[in-house]
Amino acid sequence: MAKSLTFGIGKWVSGKGARGAIMKPLHHFMPQPVLALYDTRQVDYGPSESLPHLSSQHIHLNMSTTRLTSDDWLTAGFDALQHGGENALAAEPLARQLGTTKGSFYWHFKDVPAFHAALITSWHGTAMGTVTAQLSGGGPADQRLRSFGAEVLSDPVEPRLRVWALSNADLADALHKVDIERLAYLTTLLRQLGLGNPDFARALLAALVGLPQVSPNDRAVQTATFDTLVDTVLALSQ
Repeated sequence: MAKSLTFGIGKWVSGKGARGAIMKPLHHFMPQPVLALYDTRQVDYGPSESLPHLSSQHIHLNMSTTRLTSDDWLTAGFDALQHGGENALAAEPLARQLGTTKGSFYWHFKDVPAFHAALITSWHGTAMGTVTAQLSGGGPADQRLRSFGAEVLSDPVEPRLRVWALSNADLADALHKVDIERLAYLTTLLRQLGLGNPDFARALLAALVGLPQVSPNDRAVQTATFDTLVDTVLALSQ
């Protein structure tokens, strides 16, 4: 039967799990796939292999340890970004937040810039998905305007992303693409309401971008203000 090992303090790991393998310091094997991540990662040995001897202070058997996934790290990253800004997006503070070690981080991401890129890609996909879902939805155009505004304003991370984008070109590009799609959707809804002036759509988009800066951490005020702006714009169509 294959044996699985979880490394308790992450100092030692065998080269390939072969019979009689010599135990060496962990860094001798980075970044080999057989690297045992010392928080939750497991190394599997085939049924014919012998496990090298380790003292109990270095290793413990654990067949039920929960492994952190890349999504766990991304979720922690968005939380850290919301509360601490982009400077909080480093391996060590995130590991402390998750109660683990940096080894798990580097198992999933080549380096911190790769983690940043994954965060941007994840948020971009979610934001684009929101627009797509709204496009496929039904209901009166005015209600869809309000619903779309509330959906955008419900994201607590986006205001931090916009600040970060001032120094991150890839993020700035992702935000620009999302804004283009949002503007197109707002324009479509307003045209359905008889308002063809594109400046109205721009004004609504500007409100969605700016309200979290004007009234941070007060989503109720943000949503009420956006609804008031929608009422004002719609009054022009009557």
